[in-house]
Amino acid sequence: MTTQSIKKEFHELIDKIDNKLLLERFYRAMSYSHKNSKFDLWDSLTDSQRQEIMDAFEESNDEENLINYEDVKAKHKEWLSK
Repeated sequence: MTTQSIKKEFHELIDKIDNKLLLERFYRAMSYSHKNSKFDLWDSLTDSQRQEIMDAFEESNDEENLINYEDVKAKHKEWLSK
């Protein structure tokens, strides 16, 4: 697959997504990756680690698997304040 075809398909995929939360996640992931392209974290992961991330991403498509941000902040309040 060429770089140009990947870009085209990625644009088409984004255009099909109407879920704001999912779009925001893609945007944050891509922005972070672009800003930190000197060190490609994905390439440093093992196949097993990559699969775990992809599995978690797939699970995040089901809202029943998501945790409310306020609940996470409350649970980890002490850690987040450091």
